[in-house]
Amino acid sequence: MLSLKYPPRTFAGLRDDVRRVVLGTAYALRPKRVAVLPAVLLAWIKAKLGFERYDACLEDDALALRHPLGFAGICGDMTPDVLMRGFAKGLYPFSHVGRKKWWMNPERMVIAPHRIVRDKDVRRMVRNKRFKVTFDTCFEDVMRACAQPRDGKTPLTWITEDIIAAYSELHRAGHAHSFEAWAEDGTLAGGGFGIASGPVFIIESQFTVKRNASKVAMVTLMRHLSAWGFLLADGKAFTPYLDSVGFRLIPHADYVAVLNGPAPTAPVGPWQVDETLDASVDWEASVPAEELTWIDGRNLADEKAG
Repeated sequence: MLSLKYPPRTFAGLRDDVRRVVLGTAYALRPKRVAVLPAVLLAWIKAKLGFERYDACLEDDALALRHPLGFAGICGDMTPDVLMRGFAKGLYPFSHVGRKKWWMNPERMVIAPHRIVRDKDVRRMVRNKRFKVTFDTCFEDVMRACAQPRDGKTPLTWITEDIIAAYSELHRAGHAHSFEAWAEDGTLAGGGFGIASGPVFIIESQFTVKRNASKVAMVTLMRHLSAWGFLLADGKAFTPYLDSVGFRLIPHADYVAVLNGPAPTAPVGPWQVDETLDASVDWEASVPAEELTWIDGRNLADEKAG
């Protein structure tokens, strides 16, 4: 079903919506995804007919999944309050077509910010200020850049107009943040955006135009997250890139336990880069090791003690 809440204003917009519906349907019919469709359709019908509330899964103290693939329920209005309640339970909204659905990954791809891996090129670029890094200067532009098709990839994105509108509200409320890398000519060269939920920063998406620009922006972000007391940065799901820079999978239960940990000291409202925080050199975690969770199969408290 094609949502008309954000109708296309141009022929190009209509074309993109039709393409998204076709590709999104094909994605849902893949062998690994089609098994969840009956559960999704049943939940949607119940909500549509009033037999079940949208966002009902957010009321459950013990979250009961609708399907082993991680489907939890149908999203209602994606207000900042509703979205933050979902993030606090380890859920996230996702859909290519129609209403967003709440999903839960059985494992999350995470890293303690001080453990980020930086190769020699990235260290040198950070040290020489190859790119100017900023936070929260053009949030929606970053989201739209992340939504653009990638070379060699299917032109399909979950960052649709309703997500852009909802996350922009989160940004104005001080929960969502962007990190940007700027080229010498003043153009946006790379970056990403994410959500601060308790002591976890959820990296939703990244993009890069110039080589290593997004990496430079991300390691600068990691330096600040560590200084502000964030326990984890969360990449949500495994990717070869996240694996290469040190992210590791942890069980969902461990992830939710961290979400309920001590609050960080990040500034309320727009974030700003602190030029005194050097991301080109190694740094220690700013929180006690016993407050860090399992990473890469080792307890960081035990590792530090040893």
